[in-house]
Order: sequence, then structure tokens, then C-alpha cells
Amino acid sequence: MNIQWIHLSNLSANALKPVIQLLDLYIQTLDAIIKLEKEVGKPIKELMTEVLKPESLEEVSKLVPPETLGKLFRALISMAQISPKINKFLELSIDEKEAVAEDVKRVERDLEEFVDMLKRSLSDVKQLTSDY
Repeated sequence: MNIQWIHLSNLSANALKPVIQLLDLYIQTLDAIIKLEKEVGKPIKELMTEVLKPESLEEVSKLVPPETLGKLFRALISMAQISPKINKFLELSIDEKEAVAEDVKRVERDLEEFVDMLKRSLSDVKQLTSDY
């Protein structure tokens, strides 16, 4: 066998690993969306529109502290800013890809913190209402 061909084949296999991982994450995401849509009985797009409409956010703002909503708004604004870069990720330089990856990690952290803070706030509200 040609050593150069073996090296090229190995590089090709390594290059496909991120694609396979991406497909796996995509499958997990699709499965989660399907499960949510079955539970709620609405398409995800309709659900997100409902959740993010001003009236819904106003209701949430009555239940949670401002810093909780701040996490959500920060994440949404960041996603809007980095979305074009994500769509052109393969065209970016390595430095730009690293910067986008850091931005996405920050959005993920903000959303996780928002969900945790929201759950705590709603738990506190539930506790208060059950005391009456």
C-alpha cells in the first residue's frame, strides 16, 4: 500500500469525526424537539413565538427577578449577533471559529443559568402560593 494514501485516508477519517459528532447532536436535538412537540401539542416554532411574545415575557417578569430575565435577554441578543457567523462557520478563520465557539459557550451558560434561576423562582412562587 502507498504510505501517502494511508496518510490521506487517516486524515479523511479524522476529518469526518466532527461531522459524525455534529450529526449525532443534530439527531439528539431533533429527538428533543419531537418529544417537546408531542408533550405540548404544538410545533416548536409556534411554542417559541408564544413564549417570546411581549405578553408572555411580561408575565414571566412578574414572577422572576430582573437578573433572571437579564440572562435570557443577553442570550437572545448574543444569539442574534453570532447567528450569521454560525451559518458561515466553515468559511471563518481558525481564530474566528474559536471566538464563535466561545460566544456559543457563553450563550449556553446564560441559557442554563436562566433556566436554573427560572426554576428556582417558580419553585419559590409555588411554595408561597401553597402556603395560603
